Amino acid sequence: LLSIYRDANKASRSEDAPAYFQQEYKFETFTSPVADDEHRIIAEKQAREVSLLVESSVKDIFTVFHGAVQDHYEIDELEGNYVERAKQYAPPVTEGANSLSATDDTVRSGTD
Repeated sequence: LLSIYRDANKASRSEDAPAYFQQEYKFETFTSPVADDEHRIIAEKQAREVSLLVESSVKDIFTVFHGAVQDHYEIDELEGNYVERAKQYAPPVTEGANSLSATDDTVRSGTD
């Protein structure tokens, strides 16, 4: 890559190229950085903590969501407007209760 640059540079010059253009470029000896295990361990611990926090937050969000769906289901049930899609969030039926069971396939409306 360097030789391509130098050839293009020579071609566009009106004067001679610098003498160092004739020298082969040598890279410095590469030394691999020493691994910092302490920082890696801390970073991995923090990553685990963040993952647990995210998982916990997602569970909390779904708990609130399902509670809200349940509240709306109960309101619909009281009003007689049963919505089929809410059946999956229906509360468990207690013995002797006069409510629509989660396994009832009947869709009720306000005209019962």
